[in-house]
Amino acid sequence: MRSDAAPDSHLYTQSVRFAPLLFSLLVLGETRPLNSFESEAELAILRPRDTRISVIDSGVTDGARALRIEFQTVAWPALFFFQNAPDDFRGRGELAMDVTNPGAIALPFSVRVDDDPRADGINFCRTGSGIVEPGETRTFRFPLHLANAMDFGMRGTPVWPGSKDLGSRGSHTLRLEHIVAVQIFMASPAEVRTLIVDNVRLQPSPPLDGLVDRYGQWTGGDWPGKIHADEEFGERRAEEAAALESKPSLEGRNMFGGWADGPRRESTGFFRTERIDGRWWLIDPEGALFFSAGLNSMRTVSPTFVQGRESMFTWLPESGDPLHRHLSYATGATQGPIREGRAYDFLAANLERKYGPGYANDWAEVTTRRMRSWGFTTIANWSDNRLWGRNMPYVATVTVGGVGNRVPVASGPATSLPDPFDSRFAANVANSIRPVAALAAGDPWCIGYFVDNELNWSSRTAAGAGALSQNSAASPAKRALIAQLREKYADIARLNEAWRTSYANWDAMTPPRVVEHSINRRSRRLHSSAGGHLLPNGARRTAQA
Repeated sequence: MRSDAAPDSHLYTQSVRFAPLLFSLLVLGETRPLNSFESEAELAILRPRDTRISVIDSGVTDGARALRIEFQTVAWPALFFFQNAPDDFRGRGELAMDVTNPGAIALPFSVRVDDDPRADGINFCRTGSGIVEPGETRTFRFPLHLANAMDFGMRGTPVWPGSKDLGSRGSHTLRLEHIVAVQIFMASPAEVRTLIVDNVRLQPSPPLDGLVDRYGQWTGGDWPGKIHADEEFGERRAEEAAALESKPSLEGRNMFGGWADGPRRESTGFFRTERIDGRWWLIDPEGALFFSAGLNSMRTVSPTFVQGRESMFTWLPESGDPLHRHLSYATGATQGPIREGRAYDFLAANLERKYGPGYANDWAEVTTRRMRSWGFTTIANWSDNRLWGRNMPYVATVTVGGVGNRVPVASGPATSLPDPFDSRFAANVANSIRPVAALAAGDPWCIGYFVDNELNWSSRTAAGAGALSQNSAASPAKRALIAQLREKYADIARLNEAWRTSYANWDAMTPPRVVEHSINRRSRRLHSSAGGHLLPNGARRTAQA
């Protein structure tokens, strides 16, 4: 996502309506016990299937007793919890249980919730899975609501401290007012496996309010390295400086990070490739074998949306705070409910706390020193070019832009490829590379240029089918393909026989041709061959630029 200077307030006062509804899904109701295996009534609802159960006094987390479950060596041994009538799970956020593994190896297990007697593992149910480590007692939680974390603009939602998330797989939306069974099961254990379960319950999900502290960290836990006060930044800076001084780089490396004591090849003063004993190697400027290990996206900018999510943050800077400068208006998000809006950059704010207002140079110097000390050898793609020129190999990033024909390959995002037969393609590549080359050309520390990323070829047949779907008059790729086919088959009758088509002549191929998805194996090979003319031509023209 892109971040620009913060605009006037009226530019980011748009309403974000998702938050109240979805936040309410995560914090529902009080804890409701389901089964702690204390009474005969609680035991009466249990139905073992290829499992043996017994009440024990070890592994207890609630009351005086827990349940020992021995899963037999068959497919899908399970323990079912059945009520006499459908249960109502509404008003709660998650199903939770405490699980102990008394054995010596980690044990995978699963939990399934059914809302209909016809549930079969796919229909009328949802399933979660987890692993309990040997000797571990852990709370596992099964979310009851289909609130996708990305609905909040998050990669994952929090769990209660000490809990593990089982997840919830399946396409079915549970009818929480009509839950007929809960089961704990394993998938074909090789030996009899034992779990101890206690305190099965319904409970609220963790709230999202106050989730993030003033340093952009999760408030729900503590860990080594977590920052608690501004003064700690100075302490960390001094500690790191001492650590980097004591171990500046790994042993056995030359100045470029190459294998100092390894085989020597010709020294050219620049990075290059060479095939040695059937394997391709990178050779550094001094002629040493080089293994590139790097990190992508090392930058000083990482804004996170706060608009519509203000309650998730315990602190945001007031207008008079010097750190208010890191508030911005961000655009370009491709996922989540907020695609543009007010954002705060906790990374940049923390760098300012650590190094002061002019933090960029100090950050770049420490980052490259840190990379060498940790054994990395490359500043990888999409990284800040202020890291260049600091005696650390790097790759230069190029994104090809410009106007030209594009060949459709799939539906959805990134649905087309640039047409390398379009005369504008070579110029687009050259124009895109030129400003980057102005910075990196002639620099012995530049390994090479990373041009574009994850181009969507979709399938072996998609590019050929995409070219055929265009009109020759507007598609240089289509014209090149027809020329290739004319050279291969010479006569239209031979092409019709091979492709099982009925073109009257070569000109009849000019209009768009819709290619069926359910093509046979022979046609698949032909369309794959047809699409194969795009890649080498595109790669050749990119290299020439």
